[in-house]
Amino acid sequence: MISVIYFTNNTKGEAKALSNQSMKDVEVFMVEPEDIEGRNRALKEAKGEFITFVSGKDELDENHLAYLIEGIAGAHLSVSGYNITDGGEVVYETPEGSKRLMTGEEMQCRVYYQYHYQGYIQNKLFRRQIIQSKHLSFALDLEENQDFLFLMQYLRYAKLVRMMPDHTYHFRPYQGLKQKTKSEALSRISETDGYLRCLKELQKRSDAMWLGEQTAAGSALLAYEAMEEEAFRKKDEFLFAKNPMKKMAKKCLKLDYDIEDDEEEALFLGLLEYSKTGRVNVNLDEEVN
Repeated sequence: MISVIYFTNNTKGEAKALSNQSMKDVEVFMVEPEDIEGRNRALKEAKGEFITFVSGKDELDENHLAYLIEGIAGAHLSVSGYNITDGGEVVYETPEGSKRLMTGEEMQCRVYYQYHYQGYIQNKLFRRQIIQSKHLSFALDLEENQDFLFLMQYLRYAKLVRMMPDHTYHFRPYQGLKQKTKSEALSRISETDGYLRCLKELQKRSDAMWLGEQTAAGSALLAYEAMEEEAFRKKDEFLFAKNPMKKMAKKCLKLDYDIEDDEEEALFLGLLEYSKTGRVNVNLDEEVN
């Protein structure tokens, strides 16, 4: 049996995206997309041998669940191909051309290299035994990167991953989503927090660790750039002085990040000063355009 955690804004409705599936031995947990506690309850209560995630806005080929089952034979994670459509047109599709078996560490590298390609959880089939025995769950205190962190945590214990090339999962854009309540800077800070937590799931001195450090440090620079813009708009250099980012900045500055250009070097120096003083380096004498 497969346990499906089904994201929907109508938790009392029907799981329409699953109605065409050839596989019928399915247990469904209806959870609102932003209900992280609901996701975690479903992970604890699931009884199926396998767990997958489906969004009610998306469409599945009728053999999608069966295809994932085929892929997980002898493996710990099964990954189907997918495409993204907008306005009836395919705007992206995964490039995998054949079935492929890889290690969990190789998959971690792949996720970092191709975040847009494999950073999702919806096109994957997880083993419930790993999730429950290792007490894996979604972080309640993150607004960004919960799925990414959950996937990295799982891959720490998934020795073998099978990639399946057929595009059996079809993503559709959300319509009428609530606007984020947090600013761009706070969203970027939460994103950096998620990337830093991922480092704990990676083997030291591995390719995945190097990629993880590059990603976390690069994210910190983007967060700091957004902080500069917000501090400038609000004319407050110490706007983020008490933000957890100050502590995270110190961790990110210790990572072996390859600075690409003068702009990144300036952001790096600004982040360094912020980590020491809590001051964001902006010129408040300039006029806002």
